[in-house]
Amino acid sequence: MTRPRPRAGLLRAALLFNATFSFACAVGALWIADVPGLPLGDDTPLALRGLAAGLLGFVLFLGWQVSRLGRPNPPLFFVGLTILMDEGWVIGSGILLLFVHDDWQSLHLWVVGGVAAVVALAATAQWVGLARFIREPEASLGTRHHYELEVIVDADVADYWAVLSDLGAIADHAADLRSSEVEGHGVGAVRSCANAAGQHWSEEVTRWDPAAHTIDLRFRSELPDFPMPMDPMVGGWRLEPVGSYRTRVTLWWSFTTKPAWAAPMIVALMDRGLRGGMVASIHSMAAEARRGRPALAAA
Repeated sequence: MTRPRPRAGLLRAALLFNATFSFACAVGALWIADVPGLPLGDDTPLALRGLAAGLLGFVLFLGWQVSRLGRPNPPLFFVGLTILMDEGWVIGSGILLLFVHDDWQSLHLWVVGGVAAVVALAATAQWVGLARFIREPEASLGTRHHYELEVIVDADVADYWAVLSDLGAIADHAADLRSSEVEGHGVGAVRSCANAAGQHWSEEVTRWDPAAHTIDLRFRSELPDFPMPMDPMVGGWRLEPVGSYRTRVTLWWSFTTKPAWAAPMIVALMDRGLRGGMVASIHSMAAEARRGRPALAAA
C-alpha cells in the first residue's frame, strides 16, 4: 500500500518564517550591539552578540528540519522541540516585561513585546502545521493520525520475514522489552508484551500476508491498563525488497491521541523514543536475518 505524502506545506512555511524572522533578529542584534543607552549597560554588546550567535545557530537548525520534511523519517521530535523553545522565548519575554522593565524606555518594551508576539505566532503556526502533517484520518479504523518509520537494512526480504514472523521473539531484539508472548498464529494471534517499566499491552494480528511480507496489528487500547495515550491504535510492518539483498522495513501506526488536541506533542515525543528503540530493534532483526538462522521459517 502506498500512502500519500503528509501535507507539509504549512509546517514548512511556518519553519521558514521562523528562520527568516530569527535571522532578521540576529542581524538587528548585531546592528545595535554598540548603540549607547540600551538597558543592559556595559554588558549590552556582549549579550547582543551572544544572542545573535544563538539565533544564527537556531536558523541553521530550522533549515535542517525543513530539508528533512520531504524525506522518510522527518525529525518530528525536533519540530516539537522548536515549538517548546519558541514558547520558552515568549514566557521569558513575559517575565522580562513583568519584572525587569523599571528602567526601560517604552521603545524597549515594545521591541521585546513585539518580538515575543511574532515568536508566539510562529509557535502556533508550527503547532498547527505539525498537527496537519501527522493528520491522516482512517474512517474504517476510527483513527485520526499516522506515524511511520522507514529503515533500509542489509538483509534478504525472505530472511527478514522469517525473523519478523516469529512474533514472540520481538523481546530478543528490543532492549526495553522484558517479555513477549504469543497465543495463536496468523490472523487472530495475540502478542502480549511487557517492558522494563512494568507496563503491559497486547496486539492482535488482523492481517498476515507472507506473500506481501506484511503484518497488521490492532492494539488492545480499550483495556484499562493500556500504557499509551492512544485509543484506538493500529499498526503494522511492511517489508519490500530494495535492489540486491536489501530490504526496506516500514513500521507504521495509526491512532487517535488522548486528548486529541495534544497529538502534535505526543507524536513528537513518540518520534524521539521510537527513533532510538525501534530502529535499533529493526537492525537487530536484520542482523539475525543475515546470520541465516531465524527462529521460525517463513509461514
